[in-house]
Amino acid sequence: MFQTLTQVALPIAIILIMAGVGLSLTPADFKRVLKQPKAFFVGAICQMLILPAI
Repeated sequence: MFQTLTQVALPIAIILIMAGVGLSLTPADFKRVLKQPKAFFVGAICQMLILPAI
């Protein structure tokens, strides 16, 4: 039962949540990232360096 939950239900829930967040983005959100790319690059680098260390 628990294995089914972790292998099927949780990935489906994550897909639905990520799709919902992605669909809520507007062109203004992308323009803001292009105008101020520093925050994007800091976040991307931290994900590559710090998250694997956790």
